Amino acid sequence: MGLLGNNATATKTFPNLPSHWSLSVRFDILMFDRKAENVIYLRVYLDSSLREIYSKSYDWSLSLCGSWDNFLLFSSNMTNHTANSITVEINANSTEDITIRGIGMRNFFLYVDTCDISCATCNGPTNVR
Repeated sequence: MGLLGNNATATKTFPNLPSHWSLSVRFDILMFDRKAENVIYLRVYLDSSLREIYSKSYDWSLSLCGSWDNFLLFSSNMTNHTANSITVEINANSTEDITIRGIGMRNFFLYVDTCDISCATCNGPTNVR
């Protein structure tokens, strides 16, 4: 979903999911900043539901891409998710240009817990006839 900055939003819909009872979304987040001012917020939505808000912490920053960087892991499990698609939305709240302050994502994984082939209905990990 790339790099985000300057109040940008990235949205990706994954259609045509197989019959399932649960799914998980995971990805790495890099919040980078060349100066220790203001706060960067990152909001992650799954199917329009706010799942997590991250804010930049200068107390435990690393020097990876700039002077004040944070590396985080987003992981969310949605049990009882049975829709045939999911929409992931990531919103970066930053007033600076992306060359100064922003957010990057990589290693995106979508895990779908599929239903047993013999199920008449699907509501969990065991087969229901």
